[in-house]
Amino acid sequence: MAISSLWVGWLVAAVAVVAVAVPLWFQARKHWRMRALFGHPEPRPMPPQEWAARYYADPRMREIAAQFVVLLGEQVDVPLNQLTPRTRFLEDLEMVDLEPLELLLAIEQEFGSGRISEAAAARLQAIDDVVRYLAQVR
Repeated sequence: MAISSLWVGWLVAAVAVVAVAVPLWFQARKHWRMRALFGHPEPRPMPPQEWAARYYADPRMREIAAQFVVLLGEQVDVPLNQLTPRTRFLEDLEMVDLEPLELLLAIEQEFGSGRISEAAAARLQAIDDVVRYLAQVR
């Protein structure tokens, strides 16, 4: 009995798919295995100067912002790539209890800005507020 040309065409197509799919499957499996063994590579941490340059054009503000985000990172332990100038301390970083007060004390010590008044402290809600305040005071 003769095999029709339609069946031959389907058979050739199936062999071609298997010939392509099997090596790809083994390659993907090797990739998945390597990922399982070694995990994902850690992203390169962003330098504070690069972060500040991304958000501030003025060199003076850039210097203050870079210095402040280093201080903030030590206080709150948040990576720079999760921060923006609009990041709020209480709402976004979820600072609680004495953390905002400790941050104010660290700002006073680090920047030598003198004592920050209660009225000024109440206005410092986000990173940009602190950077602008320090630029004004310095």
